[in-house]
Amino acid sequence: MMKRVPRARERVREMAPGVAKSLAEEFDQEVREIIQKKPERRRHLESLRERLQEVLDRWSIDPPKEVWLANVSPSTSPRLVAALTLMTWRCLLYDRAPAFLTSDNPVFWFTHIGIGRPESEVTFPISSNIVLWAT
Repeated sequence: MMKRVPRARERVREMAPGVAKSLAEEFDQEVREIIQKKPERRRHLESLRERLQEVLDRWSIDPPKEVWLANVSPSTSPRLVAALTLMTWRCLLYDRAPAFLTSDNPVFWFTHIGIGRPESEVTFPISSNIVLWAT
């Protein structure tokens, strides 16, 4: 749920320029190495590099939805999964009246603390009367 929400898509947008820059640098290094070994391929490789840079420039401004969806799976965040697994989970119940609210970003944690530190907390309302609380 942490990764399937609008805020997660915003985080992908925020990270996109740095990821695009890193990918471009990595590809440039590989192209330089290939050109050293096969100078006759220089023209073709430089053309590929220019096309890739155009794509990365577009993606750094507006990453495609597929990039976000590819990162939704828990398998793309093993450290996050490990941290959540090690936390103590409790269900808090309040049966007198509706007490818990949800939204389009239902999972809450203190972003300045993060997840996986001793002082980390995660809450997730299951219903208006039940909330999961992990510490």
